[in-house]
Amino acid sequence: MRVKYLKGILAATAVGLLSAGLAMAADTGTVSGLVTDQNGQPVSGALVVVTGANRFATSNPDGYYVISPVPVGSFEVKASRIGFNEQVKTGVKVIAGLRSNVSFQLQSEATGVTYIQSEEPLIKFNQVYSESIVGKEQIENQVVDEFADMLVRTPGIVYENSDASTLNLHIRGGRGNEVAYVVDGVNITNPIVGGAGMQIPVDAIEQMNIIVAGWDAEFGQAQSGIINIQTKEGRDKYTGKIGATQELYTAERKWDSQKKLESTGLESPGSPLITWETETRQTYYSKYRGSFGGPAWPGVDQLSYFVAGDYTRDWTVYPLPEPRLEWNANGKISIRPTGRLRLVLSGGRAREERQLFSNEYQYNLQGYPFRTAASRRLSASFTHNVSDRFYYSVTGATFNENRSTITGGKHWLDYNLNRLKSDATGYFVTSGDYPLYELRDQTYYDGKADFQYELTRVGDNRALSMNVVKGGVGLKNQDVDFYQIQAYPSNVYTDIFHVYPYEIYGFVQDKLEYSGMVINVGLRLDIFDPSATFPVDPYDFQWGHNNSPITGEEWVRVNNNSPWRTYADMPRTQAEKTYQISPRVGVSYPISDRDKLTFSYGHFFQVPPLIYLYRSTQVQLTGAYPIMGNPDLLPQKTVQYEIGVEHLFTDDLKAKVSAYFKDIRDLIDTNRINYEQGWNYTKIVNADFGSVRGMELALDKRMTRNFSGSLGYTFSVAKGLASNYYQGYNYAYRGWNVPNRENLLNWDQTHKVDLTVDYRFTLAEIHGLGVNSTLSYGSGMPYSKPPMGTGQPEINAERMPWTIDWNVKGEYSLTYWGLTYTAYCEVINLLNRENVYNFGEDEGDGAGSDWLPWYYFYGDADGPYDDMECYGDPLRVRVGLDIGF
Repeated sequence: MRVKYLKGILAATAVGLLSAGLAMAADTGTVSGLVTDQNGQPVSGALVVVTGANRFATSNPDGYYVISPVPVGSFEVKASRIGFNEQVKTGVKVIAGLRSNVSFQLQSEATGVTYIQSEEPLIKFNQVYSESIVGKEQIENQVVDEFADMLVRTPGIVYENSDASTLNLHIRGGRGNEVAYVVDGVNITNPIVGGAGMQIPVDAIEQMNIIVAGWDAEFGQAQSGIINIQTKEGRDKYTGKIGATQELYTAERKWDSQKKLESTGLESPGSPLITWETETRQTYYSKYRGSFGGPAWPGVDQLSYFVAGDYTRDWTVYPLPEPRLEWNANGKISIRPTGRLRLVLSGGRAREERQLFSNEYQYNLQGYPFRTAASRRLSASFTHNVSDRFYYSVTGATFNENRSTITGGKHWLDYNLNRLKSDATGYFVTSGDYPLYELRDQTYYDGKADFQYELTRVGDNRALSMNVVKGGVGLKNQDVDFYQIQAYPSNVYTDIFHVYPYEIYGFVQDKLEYSGMVINVGLRLDIFDPSATFPVDPYDFQWGHNNSPITGEEWVRVNNNSPWRTYADMPRTQAEKTYQISPRVGVSYPISDRDKLTFSYGHFFQVPPLIYLYRSTQVQLTGAYPIMGNPDLLPQKTVQYEIGVEHLFTDDLKAKVSAYFKDIRDLIDTNRINYEQGWNYTKIVNADFGSVRGMELALDKRMTRNFSGSLGYTFSVAKGLASNYYQGYNYAYRGWNVPNRENLLNWDQTHKVDLTVDYRFTLAEIHGLGVNSTLSYGSGMPYSKPPMGTGQPEINAERMPWTIDWNVKGEYSLTYWGLTYTAYCEVINLLNRENVYNFGEDEGDGAGSDWLPWYYFYGDADGPYDDMECYGDPLRVRVGLDIGF
């Protein structure tokens, strides 16, 4: 929607947003319940305290209390009143965005303290959206390097390549850049290309909420899902841990290749036989971790802190000259001067250095780019509880990521562009530099405020009826500096822009919780201003540079019919603001005390990654067949429906079945524009569409009798006009007919199974044994049938092999003198299966290298030149030791 209707929309929503603010994201929960005596009568004036969080409230005449916001995690909650005994509920789980019901029945004229172990309900009747909740215990028990490892084991989530850390994740059939990543309320999504902009130390994670459908109106700029991470806070007791992991063994993969000069591998008279060897190598993976937290000084919980960090040194399985290095750090300071005031300072830093790898350059890696990426995140959030039922928060945050991708530490003008393929195969580059030079620096500043107000009524039979109103507004300013040169011998592609877009957004939301139904209704408004100009016709000028406008080359005639002499002289148009209104509805209907029906419906909008808006809009187009961005792109839109049923078989076994449908519109594609003079360019436009339908089945068993586990099955059909914006460009370049109907998307995985089994044993109170097994099966991803003769490919008409990934972790712990020593062994890809995740250089539309026909005809996924990037990790064995308290 364009801004010409903006005034009417703002007027219509002003009442709802006037006093509101926008929470960055739900990163806290609520604890509430009833306090009664032994006869079930309400106890007024009882003090209820969340121990370690310095949060408390008193019960009203109906015996009801509410404490909000409360940090996520596991707490003790105690209730006391003069004339009654004190009662403590232990192990109370607080979940982001949800209410934990903790009720007390106090005994009169009793002495002492009664402790009761609290159990988190398997069916959460106040949860109206599809969400997987991952706690710190699950992360500690499983084989986990990065938080992405937990994501790929979640039903409905698939990834295309062998490296989950790239976070090229697809949630329920959406594209890989349709996911928002949030840490402590700060959105860390990379605004230029999408995906997560930084890593988080896994020891810093308290809880991770993986939301795949029906999320609240307070979340924006996401079409497929929300990854909401809350980091640990310091408590009233000191905790700490140091640890190290070392890889001992990596299974070797080796190819002895024989190939005829013809790429088809067929006999050719007079062609000499070529042989060479390619092999993976020992990875020498090492990781060191540390964390510490607690009160600023003993016995005081008004000020606490928690810090965590890790360092990774990983040679990977590729024959690289240097290891990949990664540093991650996270810290949080919580200031709670009173029970009604709270200030949280949170921040993190991350850095990665890695030599990129290409099969084509494996004998000339000094000529292939080296990447350095650094990011930082800072936020400050102040919360004031005006009363037990009303609070407001004011938050400020900033996020920065900068990245360089450079070959040999040189400026691109010093690159050796004379790339030679002088070996006998004619494929491997043995000298010369890869022509990419890229610098990025992106920063955003976010300021926002939010409020929450709760109306509660205690009815007959102590039934609670709650009406929780939330709302907010916010402003986000961005500073994006992008510099990319692709310098080929005959063409130099120049992509330079420095822009300052901003967003204004707000929401109102009302959650009605009754004993017979929970209804969540929300409305969100997003306004985006590209703050940029662009040429309507990029060739509407007379004289331009022959190759790149920054090399100082000779001038050439561009357009004799233009009245404008140079690119700088021609007129430009101002990009228009856009706004979107997103209605969202979620319903949870308890059929019985063991069954629940849920339904959700919502509109979800997302501004495309900024590279597609600004690419080549601030400098003259150069090179053959250039691509230009479009600041007037509309936000991409997904309309999503879901219905689900949950059933509790036993007190520790739950099943959930859900069916969903997604209608996706205004996805980005490309459109070729040709000129009579012979010039052409390709413009990025909103032209793609798609649809996804699927079903998910999940079984969850909580820890009883030393055993817990989960089983998830996903059936999905994901279709669209194109799997990426580049498809139209490739088809136009080759003279093929651009598709006009939906085809299977590259990540359409029809069947996916995720199984987790966990055993825990305690011996003599000081010894612990644990074994965790995670197994993921996926049916084969589609690929395009190669073009035959003068035809064009059949898009995604064939299937790659199925994949299976089985990881096992065994550990032994010993507690001695207040310290817990944990020794463990991790096995990755226990079956050592060669899982095929991609076909190397192919671009997903059948227009790539000859890898596709090679596999299609010969069943050899790594192609004629043994491309080891086609496969996932081989069998890897690691050992480690943690010491904690």
